[in-house]
Amino acid sequence: MALLRTWLIIAVALFALGVVAVFGIQGSNTAGQLGRSQSEASQLRADVKRLQQTLDAQEDLIFDAENVIAEVAPSVVTLFTPFGLGTGFVVKSEDGVSWIATNFHVVSHRRGGLEREIVVKQSGSKWDAELERWSEESDLAIVRIQATLPALDLAYGVGSEPHVGDWVVAYGSPAGLQGTATMGIISALRPGWIQTDAQINQGNSGGPLVDRDGRVVGITSLGFVSGGSGLGFAVDARKLCPLLAGITGCG
Repeated sequence: MALLRTWLIIAVALFALGVVAVFGIQGSNTAGQLGRSQSEASQLRADVKRLQQTLDAQEDLIFDAENVIAEVAPSVVTLFTPFGLGTGFVVKSEDGVSWIATNFHVVSHRRGGLEREIVVKQSGSKWDAELERWSEESDLAIVRIQATLPALDLAYGVGSEPHVGDWVVAYGSPAGLQGTATMGIISALRPGWIQTDAQINQGNSGGPLVDRDGRVVGITSLGFVSGGSGLGFAVDARKLCPLLAGITGCG
């Protein structure tokens, strides 16, 4: 409704501008009247420009969460190991093979070492996964399955860097509840981390934190709850780049 009102105001202003331009000048017989008409027209043009800027700002605030979730869901999977579960998302799919990013701690166990028995599930389908690459320091890993699933883009490149206040969606399998979405904003940008107030729970680990265009800004990793307020962290998606060398390009 707010956008509709703004467009109506712009339409009225443009109509008024036309009236001034046509009738104001035609009805003027003196230089003074012509000057006033031109001044009024300039003022109307300035008003229309300000209204357009307001409209553009309102459009920037629009966040179509339903559409973002629909785009992201087909690329997100749940990973199961003998020691627990987590979330992952496809970073590349080619020739019947999909590469999936997740957290290192999802595919390792508390005793130390890597977990080799990894099963990936999505929408009733199940695949055995092979651990390909990992970085304990970055808490990231790449597994591979024999399936063709759509990949998500990373939100890096010119004009796509995340900013504090941007809307984001965390999507994954908290407590094993597959296909769960929570929404929030980027609360802060820390070195190597994206801080968010989108709720993150155990099982979300390794899932994507995506922006308004469905691009991955982070890999959800940690969630803390204190006094009823959520405090979540995602590994900066750019830290995936070293693990993706030779698999796919990275911004």
